[in-house]
Amino acid sequence: MQTSSEFFGLDGFIWFIGVVEDRQDPLKLGRVKVRCLGFHTESLSDLPTADLPWAHVMHPVTNPSMHGLGHTPTFMVEGSWVVGFFRDAEEKQLPIIIGTLPGKPVKRKTGVGFADTRSFASPYGHYPSDRGLPHSGHKIGESDTSRLARGKDSEHHKALQQRRRKRLVGIPMATKPAMFATSLGAKKEKPPKVPDKTKVYV
Repeated sequence: MQTSSEFFGLDGFIWFIGVVEDRQDPLKLGRVKVRCLGFHTESLSDLPTADLPWAHVMHPVTNPSMHGLGHTPTFMVEGSWVVGFFRDAEEKQLPIIIGTLPGKPVKRKTGVGFADTRSFASPYGHYPSDRGLPHSGHKIGESDTSRLARGKDSEHHKALQQRRRKRLVGIPMATKPAMFATSLGAKKEKPPKVPDKTKVYV
């Protein structure tokens, strides 16, 4: 029997596919709890969501992931399908997520794992939604890809309508000659008067 080297990378590469069940990371690092297919049971009594290990999320090299620089940590929700690997091939307690997987949900599972197991719902409800998300109308039975990306909806998409309602118009340009003073009262030099071509100057 081969013994564990306890050295990262020498004990094999163990990858997984799983479902996010919790994203309320107490350390605010953007970690999530994932139930992994083949490694975890779907029984919430045998393995509650609270006992699942926290999984770190891999970021692209365009994000430094330090000192608040770059983008926010992650944007996964309960019910998101993910793919990743274990840093500890033997114990399988240190998962890292490398991406998410879209799909076409048929129904929302309740009372078992591999789903949104929250006892209470957010303002948007549970995921996937059986009543439709308020900002897009997305619901069970359609592709996870945005309706805008699929060309199914355009000008009537709720997200676009909301953006247009909140759009600010009539904002003055901060250049001459449109702006003569700032909000602090500092006067700007007014543009020179243009001679009236209808008058004759001698």
